[in-house]
Amino acid sequence: MQTGKQYFPLSIGQRIFSLAILAVIVLPVVLVAKDGFGQLLLLGIMVVIAPLIGWCIAIIPRYTEVTDRQIIVKQVWGGLVFDREEVEVTPIGKEVLSGSIRTFGNGGLFGYTGFFRNKALGSYRMYITRMKDLAVITDKTGKKTVINLRMLGNATPASTASMEDKM
Repeated sequence: MQTGKQYFPLSIGQRIFSLAILAVIVLPVVLVAKDGFGQLLLLGIMVVIAPLIGWCIAIIPRYTEVTDRQIIVKQVWGGLVFDREEVEVTPIGKEVLSGSIRTFGNGGLFGYTGFFRNKALGSYRMYITRMKDLAVITDKTGKKTVINLRMLGNATPASTASMEDKM
């Protein structure tokens, strides 16, 4: 695995989806904000929906940085840090994520972030912006995290069958 920063911008489809969702949320508010009910609706959106959208934006993975000692997933706010000596990194294909159920998180708005579950991986966290260049990081306790990570060299994505054999 080569050191350095790896950027994974949102795909065109995700950008369109994210903008469409924001338009569906904001447009009705703007259209009805002129009367008393519209102002109440605007207040409700500011109190409830705006923080949720803010959270979705805050945890967007911006890039993955690989150093000699760590793998860092830098988010808009904060990040995830993995010690390379204490984790196992396994490249996977997107088919390993098929059948996943979102247990808490975001499944498409600005990326795929949060907690998920499926047969191949069990319970796992996921912080990705694209469904390619995927890797599972498994720590010593068995906790799994799926991130975008380009594995250079002769590593190839594991199939669903081989992932189930490892789990």
